[in-house]
Order: sequence, then structure tokens, then C-alpha cells
Amino acid sequence: MGPQELMGNAVRLGAAVDALAALAAHVRIETEGLPADPRVRELLAAVATEVLGEDGEVEGSSAGGRGPAGLARPPVRRAWGLGPGR
Repeated sequence: MGPQELMGNAVRLGAAVDALAALAAHVRIETEGLPADPRVRELLAAVATEVLGEDGEVEGSSAGGRGPAGLARPPVRRAWGLGPGR
């Protein structure tokens, strides 16, 4: 793999990590009822729609975000070392 290909892959990976983090933040705000600026809510919802499509809404707080968007939480927790017991 050449330097240009490596740089392209790094840029794509960075964008994917950013999208995953935004998706996890959206899930947390929506499922845990966390306070957030309405503009931030709107931006995070737009990212979730872009990543998951129109049918990818967070499945209510009682579901704990176990729908498609909820899949963002475990890898983000592992990556940031924020899992339970740490």
C-alpha cells in the first residue's frame, strides 16, 4: 500500500469514527433523556439519518437504544475506555 492510498484510507476511517461517535451521542441523548442544545440534537439527528436512513430512528428510551443506532454504543465505549467498571 502506497502513501497516498494509506492517507486515503486514514481519511475515510477518520470520517467513519466521527460518524460513529455522533451516532452514539445521538443514541445517548435520545435514550437517556440527556439535556442538549436543540441545534446539537438537530445535527446529531441529521447524522443518524444520513448513516441509518429514514427508518433508523432510535427506538424509544424504554428500548435502551437497541435498534440499529444502538449498535454504535459498544464500540465507542470500548474505544474510549468508558465501559462499565473502568
